[in-house]
Amino acid sequence: FIQDTSSITTNGAGTTVNLSSAVATKFTMTVDRTAGATNVVEIDLQCSISDSAYIQIATITDLTNEPVLASIGNVACNYMRYNVVTVGAGNTLTISLIASR
Repeated sequence: FIQDTSSITTNGAGTTVNLSSAVATKFTMTVDRTAGATNVVEIDLQCSISDSAYIQIATITDLTNEPVLASIGNVACNYMRYNVVTVGAGNTLTISLIASR
């Protein structure tokens, strides 16, 4: 399962990816700043079992050496999404997610 979202300039959760047809256990998120210069950000990779309560399983908080990658394994999820908590003043981001079994 892969999701690429570009031109992100505001805080908020991304579109949910439904993994329930093949529950994933390994997750990776990359964040690439395509415009701007603010290094302090917070982008969370979130997962859910039931598509109602999402928990943070990985976080990126610094874009000094972007693009930045965060990954985690051994977590079973039926749904995943990113959540931009702090986009960083003037930034435009591309966020990519991948989930595998």
